Amino acid sequence: MCRSSHVRFIRAYPQEEETVKIRKQRAALDRIIATVADYYRLDTSEILGHSRTQRRVEARQIVMWLMRTRSTASFPEIGVLMDRHHSTILHGCAKIERLIKRDAELREDLRRIQVRLDSQLMK
Repeated sequence: MCRSSHVRFIRAYPQEEETVKIRKQRAALDRIIATVADYYRLDTSEILGHSRTQRRVEARQIVMWLMRTRSTASFPEIGVLMDRHHSTILHGCAKIERLIKRDAELREDLRRIQVRLDSQLMK
């Protein structure tokens, strides 16, 4: 009897560890959404919504790019979180990559957002 409970614990432990890892990653991704929303003075629902106004689309794509570059989340995982197809996430990340090369204002916005994210990790 003791052995079977021990075996169950050993089998369950990796799943429990994985759940903690997933929760931490989800919290980090939620923090990215909240930080970008705050920076652009948007509600998180506007980031996750389907509005196509340039301001919201750019903020949404920045969230996608930050999630991809600052976490281990895959395009499909980010897509699930943001209620988008993974190809939309791929497009958004690629667009931000292109804009970074030529848009100094965007680079500065990204720098400031990342400083905010980093300072939140210190708390």
